[in-house]
Amino acid sequence: MNNTSLMDDAKLIESFAQGETQPLITKNLRIESAWKTIQLTTAKGEMIGILKMSEERPYALTKYDSEYWDLIHQILIDNRFVPCGKSNNQPGFFQYQKHDVPKGYKIRYTEARLLWKTWWPKQRRQRRYEIQLDMLVFRQNRWYPIQDIVVNDAIFYVKTLVGEITLSMSDYIVWLEKVQDKQILPEPQILPNPEKNMLWESELPIEEDTSVTTPLPKPSKFTPQKAKTVATSGEKVKSQPAMSSDTETKIEKALLQLKVKAIKVLSNYLENGATEITTEVIKDASGKVTSTKIVTSQKPCPQWVVEILVK
Repeated sequence: MNNTSLMDDAKLIESFAQGETQPLITKNLRIESAWKTIQLTTAKGEMIGILKMSEERPYALTKYDSEYWDLIHQILIDNRFVPCGKSNNQPGFFQYQKHDVPKGYKIRYTEARLLWKTWWPKQRRQRRYEIQLDMLVFRQNRWYPIQDIVVNDAIFYVKTLVGEITLSMSDYIVWLEKVQDKQILPEPQILPNPEKNMLWESELPIEEDTSVTTPLPKPSKFTPQKAKTVATSGEKVKSQPAMSSDTETKIEKALLQLKVKAIKVLSNYLENGATEITTEVIKDASGKVTSTKIVTSQKPCPQWVVEILVK
């Protein structure tokens, strides 16, 4: 399969993931639709993908022993389809369901060990009692921050606000990773084989440019002058008393409770979005209600939540 043919197939699969109902065809693949069901087949007529658009949440099925499964898998998760595992009703197919994904996050589907490998370096840089929002896990059809990951005898215990997820090293888990501006991340290439339990993994090498054409200037020295203490006549400057350890502990506990509350508010905001529905009542000059109107508006995330989490 040449590069041009692969690009044409990728564009067709992208149309399939986006729910395109018009018949499309390439040298290797074709799309056909009937009764809100979109089918992806090969040139030989083999069914390798099914997309159901009639459900409340669209879902897709892909044949996991197909040579196109890696490509279909990546395009589906890029279009906010969450991997759900092997289909019980369609043997030989893997199921995905579409869910909302917060802006700035990307779906990952990896083994538990790779989740921990990504989470641990980030967690080491966090402040005490601070819950990182760079990574969210999928639980009960919602996205939640990771409070902690404990590893014991090759078992991973992923703690969230709504409970604990227990995984072995090779178990797969769906999670979100925040993608920073101008950050280039390697696309995940590890997919489970439900029949053989084999793994495929590729890593993007990081190359460092060590060439320097112009020598760097030596830093100049700067010695700041001592600041003068100014006090009004008759006043004495007193040093601030040191805070007791009990007071510090109480403050840390209070801050932790406030941050947990902020995390819950943010989780609800990420799940339910920023849409606010209100009903406006229209009255005439005499004050009599003449009609009502439903207004949908966008509300921002509460400012106090942002201020607490960035401290």
